[in-house]
Amino acid sequence: MCGFLQINIELIFYFFAYIVGGKAGYEILIEKKRWYKLIGVKYAMIVLLITAFLFGWTGYFQEGLSVPEIFSDASPEFIEAYKAQQEPFYDYVFKSFFWITLAGSIPAVIVGMLFGRSIKKSL
Repeated sequence: MCGFLQINIELIFYFFAYIVGGKAGYEILIEKKRWYKLIGVKYAMIVLLITAFLFGWTGYFQEGLSVPEIFSDASPEFIEAYKAQQEPFYDYVFKSFFWITLAGSIPAVIVGMLFGRSIKKSL
């Protein structure tokens, strides 16, 4: 299952990077906006936020809604108590979004500035 999750994450990231990168190139090259580094940072952060949000949902649907198989022979009362104390939205969506955004902000800013500058220099 881990390989399937890894493929999903990469597909989400590459899809949004392709779409958003095209929009950044359009703003920098066609509309001739002056603040090309800030445009690169803006679109790098958009890719980071969208990917972090969608990454959390893949984990939520794959693992957050299920009961582990070690509880297969447990009583129904125990399974209900287990489900009541679990917070899959917080564990799989909120925490992953928070930590990916926190840890990825600085690299996104640096790569966004380099991306904006490289698009501007490609003229």
